[in-house]
Amino acid sequence: MRIAVGYATKGRRDVIALSIIALARQTRSPDHVFFSITSEEDLDRNDLDQVPCPVSVISDQASGLCSQRNRILERCSEFDIVIYFDDDFIMRSDYIESLETIFASDENIQLLTGRVVADGASGPGLSASEAEETLRVSENHSAMIEDVFSAYGCNMAVRMPLVKKQDLRFDEELPLYGWLEDMCFSRMVVLHGRVVRATNLVGVHLGVKKARVSGRKYGYSQIANPLHLKSRGLVSQPLVIRYIARNLAMNIARYAWPEPWIDRRGRFRGNLLALRDLISGKVHPRRILEEI
Repeated sequence: MRIAVGYATKGRRDVIALSIIALARQTRSPDHVFFSITSEEDLDRNDLDQVPCPVSVISDQASGLCSQRNRILERCSEFDIVIYFDDDFIMRSDYIESLETIFASDENIQLLTGRVVADGASGPGLSASEAEETLRVSENHSAMIEDVFSAYGCNMAVRMPLVKKQDLRFDEELPLYGWLEDMCFSRMVVLHGRVVRATNLVGVHLGVKKARVSGRKYGYSQIANPLHLKSRGLVSQPLVIRYIARNLAMNIARYAWPEPWIDRRGRFRGNLLALRDLISGKVHPRRILEEI
């Protein structure tokens, strides 16, 4: 089984260096690693000497994560599996080895995601030392497989034969940070096979806040992106309503007392702009590329 790993990174030169260290200590090395960057400042090429397999660097100056991930897909036709890791995802050393075993055990599994034992995205973020300690004490689980609604984009792997047969792509109508791009991709894959999570694929998502989009743009995406997925027939209206209501409620509740690492006021203003555009009939994810 030929396995490729893909990283889409922007503005996190020091962070991707940590991920390369984690990749280098895998008990099963990938057969190729692709780095999709937006400029030479995104990556220190000297760090690539640590990668124990061939490496390709792809330059992509388009508007976001989905575009960068698609440029990787386009280079992976000869592989069986492509694993996408966020540039701030640190996986346990047996991650790729265990993943290969699971894919070999069930041909119906088309998209696979692992168990995130600590997620800095839900807080101020985690340090590399905190991630290492968390992985050191993480329990070894047998491979319990459960079907899930969506893979988690910080760590997910897809079978390339399905991608080629169905011409699957990440939706570039979700620009910049590409919020919900993992759900969008998962709901396309599930039409053709299983989307699952495995408990023995273990990692830590640092949740680095550096190089994220502004609070206002993110807030706009909190409304526009679920509506876009609904327009494509990938998610139900009740789910969209729950997403929008939850985000609005949280941004309103924390408006006066925001978390230090979240621009709640910016997000709420972005929510209001998206709702205004919804009423006027021009709401769309790509509006965040404009001055909103």
